[in-house]
Amino acid sequence: MIEQGFALIVSLIFYTLWRACHQNVFQQDDEYSTSSQSESEFKYSSVPKKNDEFVNSWMPPTPLVKSQLNAIVTNVDLECHVFFQISDDETRQSLQLVMDELNYIFSNSQPEPINMKWNQGQSVIVQYYQDKKWYRGTILKIDEKGEFTVQFYDYGNIEKCKHEELRSTLYTTEVPRLCHEGFFSAILPITKNGKWPILSLDHIHTLIVDKTCRMTIDEYLSTDDVCAIKSLKIIEDNFDVFQYLVTDKMAYFEYVPSSIIDLVDTDEINNGDAADVSKCEAANYNISNATYDNGHDDCTTYVDGGSIYDSGGLTYDERRQTYDNGVATVSAADEERATSVGAPDATALVVDEDAGEESDYSKFCLERNEVVEGTMGRITGPTSLTLVINKIGGVDLSIAKNDMHKVIFNKCSTLPPPNHIVPGTAVIVFHNVLWRRGVVEDGGKSVFLVDFGMSIKLVKKNLRRCIAEFFELPMFTIDCRLENFRPSDDADAEDVVDKLSKTLRGVSLKIIGISESDDGDIVGVELYNSKEEIAYQSLIDANLLIPAK
Repeated sequence: MIEQGFALIVSLIFYTLWRACHQNVFQQDDEYSTSSQSESEFKYSSVPKKNDEFVNSWMPPTPLVKSQLNAIVTNVDLECHVFFQISDDETRQSLQLVMDELNYIFSNSQPEPINMKWNQGQSVIVQYYQDKKWYRGTILKIDEKGEFTVQFYDYGNIEKCKHEELRSTLYTTEVPRLCHEGFFSAILPITKNGKWPILSLDHIHTLIVDKTCRMTIDEYLSTDDVCAIKSLKIIEDNFDVFQYLVTDKMAYFEYVPSSIIDLVDTDEINNGDAADVSKCEAANYNISNATYDNGHDDCTTYVDGGSIYDSGGLTYDERRQTYDNGVATVSAADEERATSVGAPDATALVVDEDAGEESDYSKFCLERNEVVEGTMGRITGPTSLTLVINKIGGVDLSIAKNDMHKVIFNKCSTLPPPNHIVPGTAVIVFHNVLWRRGVVEDGGKSVFLVDFGMSIKLVKKNLRRCIAEFFELPMFTIDCRLENFRPSDDADAEDVVDKLSKTLRGVSLKIIGISESDDGDIVGVELYNSKEEIAYQSLIDANLLIPAK
């Protein structure tokens, strides 16, 4: 987003200069009495202030120049319009600058005169009732009681405000709006009137607000004011929001004729009579009460060659093409292969509290010279890592994984939490609206998700015991080491781990088995990106990794 970032930086330069001048106006006269600068040198600082007061509205957001972006969702309104901020340093710095400036000016300010006339659509400075800080806003409505409905301009949330919480003089008008507005173009609500029910909106809000997401924008359906979002995935765990809403029968893909969909009345859902409302409410409760920790230092996702990679799931365009062509998702032979890879191995033990019976997950086996596709799950050392296997021989394993999650939900969600938990216990854990397979680790403090290669904080109420049938499908992860390379003697191990994590995160990898360890637990591999280049070549060039002797 070079063009957008440049425009924003230019705005920030002018804004920062203005801020420095403007703050001088508020200093006491005697503060400069000993300064060598003359009084006339500070008089120009009032000019930007006067000019700013003549600007009576906020600037629109800087136009998006990329169709694929990472963004933090800040609000979902009653029309299911999504408000989001670009996840980059420029936006974060701009938000901080605006907040600092407004709070510097208005923290001890007096309310406007009681007879002040406010207008619908007026740009204002508004105080948020929770943190008592000042933000940019727009008046949407004025009721008979004198209360105001105000939208926070850089966040999209709508709040009720009082006269005392509004200020009319505008500052930071040269900074464009720092959030964008979008709508779901790829899915429609499963209602007869085409409106999203309140329950669904609440669920979507809980699911995506404050989350860093990957978005794909449909440039042809977007307007100057609202952009069309045709793909939305939560970066943590690469969770496909649209696919989830369709699977849970809250929405359907727009390319599917509504005539073949069993649409329902909005009132029926809002009154709680629809079949899947209880599931929606249960997911809401678990999401809002869960604590997540994916072990990553940030939510940065890397885009390679202009394509956003996922964990083997189909993109919106691929799903549409599959539907239009009438292609089956996977053949019976493919399913058999996808569910029979590898052999049992004792990678995690669960002690049956009643009978003392032991069980283990089946382990994925990567043979020498075998080639599979996947992504990085986590880095465990300078040359060791856990990889997530997404495809074998072109077969998409996400189908088997999704089917497994549906069965897990039906069979495990109603089980009680275990009486006691010990490290190494195989469990089912609720994470990001789905029940997933895991192993208790780190002295019982966390759970390693064996199909996603990441760890989350252990919350006992979100755990269930893993039943025997879910040990049969191999784990979708494999522990590996980079074959033929080691850290250089003068390289810092933590620095190598950090660089390797940032280099491989979000990259679609071709994984080639090179060797096996004596115990068969760790496989030596070589990793290549979509350009058939060694995926960690930058670390080799930086002399962080060198050939092993």
